Amino acid sequence: MPRLLGPILATYAIERLAYGLIDQHIGLYLDEVTRQQALLARARAIDRVERPRSVTIREGAGRLPEEQLPAIVLVCPGTVGEPRRSGDGTYRATWALRVLAAQQSSDAALGRELAGIMAAAASALLVQTLPLADERIVGIRWTGESTRDLTVGERTIGDLTVAGVTLDDDRSRQYCARALELTVDGVMSDLGGPPPTLEDPPIGEPPADAGDLADVETVGLTTTPVQEIA
Repeated sequence: MPRLLGPILATYAIERLAYGLIDQHIGLYLDEVTRQQALLARARAIDRVERPRSVTIREGAGRLPEEQLPAIVLVCPGTVGEPRRSGDGTYRATWALRVLAAQQSSDAALGRELAGIMAAAASALLVQTLPLADERIVGIRWTGESTRDLTVGERTIGDLTVAGVTLDDDRSRQYCARALELTVDGVMSDLGGPPPTLEDPPIGEPPADAGDLADVETVGLTTTPVQEIA
């Protein structure tokens, strides 16, 4: 039932939906990605990738405690491009969603590979399941991958950025980030609004409920031609 104030979608709802899907299905996708990599000619075989110890929603992966690694970090930095208005007054917008995998290993090459497997698994999971989880998500696509091995090369002073996610310059950690874009319908409407009699409740009172949009009843009409009088 449409709401009186129209659809209103916050970014946090998208992040929480992605979080729940990863928390529920990541093991299945990790095993599948690992199995498919094993079919390639590789000098070192990885039998199974450890499940993430934490899945978090935050602005960056800096200063993640060691006991939380390996980890998946979800970041939704905002919309991409300008939202589009439909004829019914609702808006469609495209959000950027970053999926970052963080590993910690003394073997830089192994850590980088494990982070890549985890990022691939999490991004494939979201591309396949997000549109099925909410009908308002009408499109999703993968737009690229960024990796950075922090255990080799010249040490950088300060923070660095991987696919829009700010990370600490920790030489023992490896990261892989995949960037997604998802298009959502019904983000907001400019045709809704409360009636003049609806007021904010006082602090401490139960939450306000604007209610649903009133039903429009269809009525059948019968017309009778009228003879014109000269």
